[in-house]
Order: sequence, then structure tokens, then C-alpha cells
Amino acid sequence: MDRPMECFGVREQSISFLTGEVDSRLWFEILDHIASCSSCAEEVNRFQEVWDFMENWDVPPIPSPTFKNNFWKKISAERERAHNKPRKAPWFQWGPSWVPVAMAATVLLVLSWFLFPVAKPVKQLWNVDDGLVNEVLMDPDAVEIILSSFEEAG
Repeated sequence: MDRPMECFGVREQSISFLTGEVDSRLWFEILDHIASCSSCAEEVNRFQEVWDFMENWDVPPIPSPTFKNNFWKKISAERERAHNKPRKAPWFQWGPSWVPVAMAATVLLVLSWFLFPVAKPVKQLWNVDDGLVNEVLMDPDAVEIILSSFEEAG
């Protein structure tokens, strides 16, 4: 029955035990207890691991009093530099690689204009008025005569 109370007392004093802040009589009592109680030994070991970590932990240096002011000055200068930087048009951000493509497309367009001219309408070929063309095209016999003359010529 005494054991749970001892465990509670050991757990209460475990940090003082690790730092050496307990008197020698209590130190030996705690040492005897953790030798026979695995639960308390595990607890003291966990505290020891944390204590070792904290001793090896490098505390970051305290910044100088002007650190905050210098930091915001640099941020403002960078913002000003970015704001004053000339901006490129979105199409120019592709770089100079678009120039040969545009030139090739222009050359192909001009060549296609000369190599493949648009067919002229019938009325311009025969130099007749609109009424006569419509009259000929509406007459089925005239269309057959025209088609047969093309077949004979071909």
C-alpha cells in the first residue's frame, strides 16, 4: 500500500532528483525506488532525455535593437525595386522565339495569296450582266448544254 504513495512522491521529485536539488537521503531513496519500479524508472528516463535535449539546445542569438527597423527597410527597398522594374508585355515574355514563327506565318500567307488565287465568279469571266447569268442558270436545258460543251472540250 505504501508503493503508490512512493511512486507519487518520486514523480513529484524526479526533476529535483535529476538536477541534484534534493538532499542525499532523499536522493538515495529515489534511486532505490526507481531501481525496483520500472514505471518510475521510465518516467525519470523520459525527464532525463528532455533535460539532455534542453542542455544541448542552442538558444538563437537575440537580434540587435535595429534588426526590426533594418528588416522593414530592406522589405520596402525590395518592393520599390520590384515596382519600378520595367514590365514586359505578356507576348514578349515568351522571348525572341516567337519572332521566327511570326515571320514564317507571314511568308506562308503571302505565298498562298499568289500561288492559290481566289477563283473569279462566272459573270466576271464571261463579262455578262446578272440577269443573263441568272436566266441561264435557272434554265435546266441551258445548264445541260453548257455542261455537254465542257465535256466535249475536255
